[in-house]
Amino acid sequence: MRIRAQDLVGNTNQAEEFFSSNSAPIVDAGADQSINFGLPSVNATLTGTVTDDGVPAAYSVEWRLIEGDASKVTIDPDDSETTTATFTGSGSYRFELAADDGSTIGSDTIDVIVSNNPPDVSIAGPAVREVDFGFLPIVLEGSAADDGLPSSGLDIQWSGTGPGMITFSNPTGENTKILLSQAGVYNLTFRATDGEFTREAAVEMRYGAPARYGLLPCGVIIDDPTTPWDETEPCEFRHLFLLLQNVLNFALWKLVPLIIAVLVVATGAIFFFQLGGPEVMAKARTIWSAVGKGVLILLFSWLFLNFLLGILGFDISIFGRWYEF
Repeated sequence: MRIRAQDLVGNTNQAEEFFSSNSAPIVDAGADQSINFGLPSVNATLTGTVTDDGVPAAYSVEWRLIEGDASKVTIDPDDSETTTATFTGSGSYRFELAADDGSTIGSDTIDVIVSNNPPDVSIAGPAVREVDFGFLPIVLEGSAADDGLPSSGLDIQWSGTGPGMITFSNPTGENTKILLSQAGVYNLTFRATDGEFTREAAVEMRYGAPARYGLLPCGVIIDDPTTPWDETEPCEFRHLFLLLQNVLNFALWKLVPLIIAVLVVATGAIFFFQLGGPEVMAKARTIWSAVGKGVLILLFSWLFLNFLLGILGFDISIFGRWYEF
């Protein structure tokens, strides 16, 4: 004979004995699973089992997601021991199966790994390239690898931005050639998607970059990052002072040390070999005096010019950047 809980009302001792004999449902959510993702979705069967003593009433079950992206999972039905979980994206998911007998609750969890690795994307060569005028077309070699999930192919796309028009010979292939309509800096992107994840690689193309920068640091297409000024600025009168500074830098830190070295060798040879008479010695002293005065004039001119360039807005300290030359 089945005893109902309401039949025990009024008999406190009997009710306490009845409920104390109830055990929580024993729940097994099943073994963990690992599946591969596929477009547009992939299913996993969740098979749970529940064992109960039937006290105080028949149990009910519920599946629910406790970890993972809920927007990518659908559980149908959620009130049956065996159910289907539908995934629209990869990731790690944890489900809980709970059984409630009206008095106690038992539960167990299961982990489901839905696998899909993002594409591996790269562009061969340096990330920044300088290309002189006329060297077109430019060959770009992209590489895209994938684990084949969720589909067997990759969607590849080349794109770019810049001051002019960019023409790709093969915009949906790994390798392509490009034509640029005018000089300037272009940012090119190689993108691959497997239907779920998108990865990209980029390269900066400096088309029309000079092989070397001239003495007058203005009016060129590409800025030289090693200098404290911007070579792409339109040429103005103040840039003539930069031209003069370049000349002084060469004279003071390149030419003068060479002249002094030659004079040292020549003077040493004259004293050592006793070449010439007092007239030769007098000329040597005169030359040394003239060189010394010239060096002082160059040095003070160089310091004054650096000070003037700072006033004109150039990022130059009073002592210049002689150590970089």
